[in-house]
Amino acid sequence: PKILQVVEIVEGEFFKQEDGASSFSSNVDAGGGKFFISASRTSTNAAHGQGIIATVTLRALSAASKSDIALTAVSPITDGAKPPAAPLPAALTISVE
Repeated sequence: PKILQVVEIVEGEFFKQEDGASSFSSNVDAGGGKFFISASRTSTNAAHGQGIIATVTLRALSAASKSDIALTAVSPITDGAKPPAAPLPAALTISVE
């Protein structure tokens, strides 16, 4: 939380594909250095394929040789079928100069 600050979290187009309705919310825990996103498609037909769920804009607050950004949890929900496997990607390490 001392190196990066969340400036903005914006919904992506994935759940809106094919004119679908969606629900999106976000919450920033600045003190804990975390942010939370809830995104779902509220249309009766499902979203498919790949796409952007959210875009997070960060601001550098101070220089650091490295800082990790990690996706720590994901909970896919389906329309009754077995939820797909959702492996988490490796943390992204950035340097702030």
